[in-house]
Amino acid sequence: MRIFNHSRVIGTNISNSRGGQIVVDQNALVYWSIDAFRVIRDQLYRSGSGVDELPFVHHWPREVHHFRPRGFDHEVFFSDLPTWATEDVHLIGDFSHAAADESQISSSIYHQTPSRPKISSSPDGLDNERKPSAQVSIIVSDLPSLTNEVSSLLTSIEVTLEEQRKRRLDRLKPPSRLRRNWWVVAIGVPAASYLMYKLTKRHGWFYLMKTLGTKVSDIFRDHVSEPLHSIYQELFSHAGRLDVADRKARIGAIESLKKMIRSWLDESFPKMPLEEKIRLSETMDISLIEQSKEESIKHILELNSVVRMSLIEMQFIKKELFNALVAMDELMGSNEINMRIAAMTPAGETRN
Repeated sequence: MRIFNHSRVIGTNISNSRGGQIVVDQNALVYWSIDAFRVIRDQLYRSGSGVDELPFVHHWPREVHHFRPRGFDHEVFFSDLPTWATEDVHLIGDFSHAAADESQISSSIYHQTPSRPKISSSPDGLDNERKPSAQVSIIVSDLPSLTNEVSSLLTSIEVTLEEQRKRRLDRLKPPSRLRRNWWVVAIGVPAASYLMYKLTKRHGWFYLMKTLGTKVSDIFRDHVSEPLHSIYQELFSHAGRLDVADRKARIGAIESLKKMIRSWLDESFPKMPLEEKIRLSETMDISLIEQSKEESIKHILELNSVVRMSLIEMQFIKKELFNALVAMDELMGSNEINMRIAAMTPAGETRN
């Protein structure tokens, strides 16, 4: 997209004669700066959609004519300079023939290119009568408008560069998961279609719908109904969670083990102090039973004693099993809500 007519004098504003100093043409430098504005705005229009107007479009008559052609007469000439720059025309030479050269001056103004005084010379190198000529210089008449436009153009450049970066990065994005796993779709869809055909051909649609309803009801019961009912019992009822272990049976097993240890101590160690017997039975310490069993198993005549001590050990193992079940119930009860919520939450895959 190109709106402006760019100048051809770029690069001619600075010259350096041999052996002299650098000469700067300020008029051409201003014109070059204005043309740089035109290039930047054209490039911004080109990189964008070309439909949206840039900031301060009213500074440039050619842009206004491009975007709002209804307000302009196409046969009338309009300036290509911004509103913050004006032309200053100086007449140089003999003013007696100014009226005759009025058309030349107007033509110089409309072409908007800097021109130097025109001086005619005789063949012998002597200057003849000076004819009037027009020198057109361009000046910045509204510096605040210029600075505001520069600031807005810098912001527009940043926005445009960010949009271009996004557009280019979008092209580098990997394809979608469906396109990457096309082979799964290519294999799964025919296989599922064949399975549906076989199920409906052999048993009919009624059997398929019944099986599907059963599966859906099982999933609903396992992942929605039962977890919600368990959470409700845990929070709003006194019943709470049902224990796996029988706590009364555990207490009975403990009391029975204490009596068995106390009876065995009374018969095997009658001279042991009463306090020691009570301590061993209350703590359910079977270390003496293990030692006596090691000695008695060596003699076949003490088989009855060995059987009795083995039964006491079995009662001790029963008590430990009840303790393990009770501990498991307490662990399950403390994490009941967490496990039920996890059962209702669908699993998903996360990738960094």
